[in-house]
Amino acid sequence: TRLKFTRHSKLVSSDDGGQYTFGVVHSGNRSQLAQTYSAMESLVEKGLVKSLGVSNFSTRQLSELLVDCAIKPIANEVEIHPFLQQPRLFHYC
Repeated sequence: TRLKFTRHSKLVSSDDGGQYTFGVVHSGNRSQLAQTYSAMESLVEKGLVKSLGVSNFSTRQLSELLVDCAIKPIANEVEIHPFLQQPRLFHYC
């Protein structure tokens, strides 16, 4: 099922929990990721979203995305704690 959103769209849950799960799956394919991100950039251009972010991107994925994208992501949500510090990624961001 395709979803179409406009500025005036309202999300209504099909159950009482009000929960929605949206996921974009790419198999590490750079061209697929670039196409997906380009589609997300068009949502910014249409005024349907204000900004874009990514989640759990490695340093390599971020550097490739920055070459391919027109709008930089404002955030890379990652897990960082004393047992998983990821210093290279932290300094890159």
